[in-house]
Amino acid sequence: MILTVKTANGHAINDGTNYRAMLLNPHGVASAAPVFLEQSNADSIDAGLFTVDVQNKVLSIQIRNYANRYALISQLKTWFKRGTQVILVVSFVDDGVDYQLACRVVNVVQDEGSPYFTVILQTGTSTWRAVTESTQATWTATGTTETQDIAVAGKDETFLSVDITAVAGPSNGYLYQNIYQLPNTPGLVHGLLPWCITVNTAALIADSANKCQLNGGINNSVTTIAYDTVTGAIPSAGMGYVDTEQISWTGKTGTTSGNLTGVTRGTGGTTVASHSDNAEIKVSKMLANCADLRIVNMSTGQEFKRWISGPNTTTTKVWINLDLAKGFSLPLLTSVSGVGVVSELKFTVTDDTKAQISEMPKSGIVYHGNEWFAYSDTDPATCRLIVSQRGLFGTTEESHSAAVSFLYIQYPLLMKYGNSSVSAPSTNDANYDLTKPLIDLANSSNTQWVWGGAGYPFFVNAYPYSGEAWSNRTAHWNASKRSLGIYSRLLAADPADLTPAIYFQVMNFYQIGGSWGAENVEFTATFNRNAGITSITMTGKKYRSNENWLFEAGMYSSLDGGYYAPLFTEASPSASPSWQNWTNNSTPTSTPTGTKHIMLLFRGGYPSAFAASAAIEALTCTAAFDSSNIPAGAFLGESDAIPLVATLTNETTGDTVYLNFPMGLNKTFSFDGESNLVQYDGYSAFGSLTLDDEGRSVFIRLQGGATNTIRITAADLGTLEIDLGWYVRRL
Repeated sequence: MILTVKTANGHAINDGTNYRAMLLNPHGVASAAPVFLEQSNADSIDAGLFTVDVQNKVLSIQIRNYANRYALISQLKTWFKRGTQVILVVSFVDDGVDYQLACRVVNVVQDEGSPYFTVILQTGTSTWRAVTESTQATWTATGTTETQDIAVAGKDETFLSVDITAVAGPSNGYLYQNIYQLPNTPGLVHGLLPWCITVNTAALIADSANKCQLNGGINNSVTTIAYDTVTGAIPSAGMGYVDTEQISWTGKTGTTSGNLTGVTRGTGGTTVASHSDNAEIKVSKMLANCADLRIVNMSTGQEFKRWISGPNTTTTKVWINLDLAKGFSLPLLTSVSGVGVVSELKFTVTDDTKAQISEMPKSGIVYHGNEWFAYSDTDPATCRLIVSQRGLFGTTEESHSAAVSFLYIQYPLLMKYGNSSVSAPSTNDANYDLTKPLIDLANSSNTQWVWGGAGYPFFVNAYPYSGEAWSNRTAHWNASKRSLGIYSRLLAADPADLTPAIYFQVMNFYQIGGSWGAENVEFTATFNRNAGITSITMTGKKYRSNENWLFEAGMYSSLDGGYYAPLFTEASPSASPSWQNWTNNSTPTSTPTGTKHIMLLFRGGYPSAFAASAAIEALTCTAAFDSSNIPAGAFLGESDAIPLVATLTNETTGDTVYLNFPMGLNKTFSFDGESNLVQYDGYSAFGSLTLDDEGRSVFIRLQGGATNTIRITAADLGTLEIDLGWYVRRL
């Protein structure tokens, strides 16, 4: 194997004028195992202990320009300073290809009395990689399955990189999408909580701008439907809403009149019915029961669990769980043009801006107006974000004036819909609701939570009962009991009618010897909202079997979860033994400014008496929150979706990856086999790719020196332009 050394980190070390270099051991020394023991005076690059098996590579470099030897020697020692990471480039004579190898400098030593220097390098890589990527002509894939053969040179396996650009959508799947812009609240950590997205699903289920009329009445079973009087456009295959029935069809004849064919009746959970002549069929973009509505995290391509209240209304509530981190607000220093490349965003240089940028993730998304920017690095010292992509995910490129504030987005959310063939995601998942919010989803919002009533407990699995773990449900109360005896009870429901409640009951306990012991008990139930709680409205009841009552009973508030001050107290019931409404029943109670914690308390000593008890229970609660601390989410506008749900396989090696991401038109989804990066439109989308074998450390391997057959398969590919790339490798 004959090779010529060319460069190290781009520096010409074999130009023949200043330097001449030779690699003395092209094959390396197998299994060299450096162990650098920590030394108090060692260079920081070598501090610590390393036990990775590597190869040694030894360069001999001659100083050729004797007259300038001192400068050249100094330069050489700088290039090969111990610990420096070096990309060594050589050219192999047999194929004329330049290859590179990533190395680490161990030492550089001058041969005594000669112009030769020995440079010792170490590498954990066993193969040389071509400097230039090999590519294949753009491959256009349509239909359901396409294959492409690529001739891979080299003498060792290498890794496939793929760019997939959607140029035309499929005829089925999730056909529509809408980006949801949700900034994090500057300076506030909300934590894990339920979040409500309000959607006008009625307009999506019955689109008045695109409709036709029945050309003759129909019964409840026909599957070919005559139409006329078209407004807007009727798709060749799609869904429609007529009276209260939703239908779908697979074919259409005519443009302004004709027949809808292959009709399925009563889709979206609707009931089939007869319809009169001239009844309007309005185009549907969503199933009537919203079963196809999905919320996707575009950072990962993964769907959130979602729960829907009020489908097919103008104010459908879509609930998801989000763990909202601290937000940031950065005042722009230098204005940004509405066109052209943006490499950085510069913000006003203040201590506050520096502190905010230092806390931000090293990469992420910020926005102003309707334009999103992906940043790949932060520079707190100069108050800059390094921009990798403007107009991210197809958001509108806009101009941004100096002094406007850019906000941080933790979750790039997208709503996708328009898939007539799917069921609700909970249909086949018995555990789907284990994380469902406990609040009344119909009557709650982002600015108030409501508990109580059938199906809406404050918490579940209260001591001493077992079952579903209440801590997995968001918006739950934390309930606890401390007592001397075993009879006092904390329950998640009224024991008489099983209505959801916070139920505290103190009871005397029976002692050995036949006497009834005095009890001492503390019941608490708490919840918190970091946005701030402005008022509490509760209903409840109280009870005593004799004259005894605990000395503390009522509702308390706290700014920090430490000290609690009373909001209202509940005195002993006026009579016994009977249940009475709370004195503060249904009365809104304002909380001190800054309140974040609420506690229902029932505490004190309870004198001994025969089978005596006292109880207090909360039946409903409405908590209102400080809206100034709650971000306002907004949709940016509907666009056609290109659902990339495909399988990519190398039939030669058998490696397969599964892709699942809601793409936009003319946007690119890519995965890089060299760096193991997955991106959509230049932003991380790692969770949208899975391997057939999770034990494999690379996406798709290519066999060197052979023709590899790449296959892509989907229910409907639409039209995809696919670019394949790889780096030739050799030993």
